[in-house]
Amino acid sequence: MRPGLMPGRNVDRLDVGAGLRRAARIGSDDPRTQTVAEDALLRHARGEDEAPGAPGWRSTPGT
Repeated sequence: MRPGLMPGRNVDRLDVGAGLRRAARIGSDDPRTQTVAEDALLRHARGEDEAPGAPGWRSTPGT
């Protein structure tokens, strides 16, 4: 690991707008899906995405 990095922190810049445009291009353009995608992208950009095994992480949606 490079010096100064912390496990679980995202260091790459994330273009949320580009992610939302990509989602819309592949058919996920309804308002609810765009809101969910935006929330997920923003959480990932802040390094808050859940890692496997972390509290609250689910391997299968709805379980």
